[in-house]
Amino acid sequence: MPTMGTPETSARLAIRPAREEDAGAIREIFNEGVQDGLATFDTGPRSLEEQRQLLAEARGDSRHPVLVAELGRWVLGWISIEPYDARPVLDDIGEVSVYVRRSFRKHGVGK
Repeated sequence: MPTMGTPETSARLAIRPAREEDAGAIREIFNEGVQDGLATFDTGPRSLEEQRQLLAEARGDSRHPVLVAELGRWVLGWISIEPYDARPVLDDIGEVSVYVRRSFRKHGVGK
């Protein structure tokens, strides 16, 4: 009979900065959001190259990070803080985006 993991031994959701190798998973999750009508301004799917470019830009800007929620080695969701506007007077304002893998929505990943 299989045994259940204990809180001490079970995998835990971890939040960490996105890495280049996360681009595929982030793109998949983003595109699910677009397909499901959950994306706010974006209405078309994102290519892997577009996602890699966005991650590269975020790595160079500590004020506008991309973070992933990971369970084990599987990315379940991601969050980004993107510049709201290029005008210097609005530099302290960011736009927050949260995307969760379709099969993990309503399980608290976005919290």
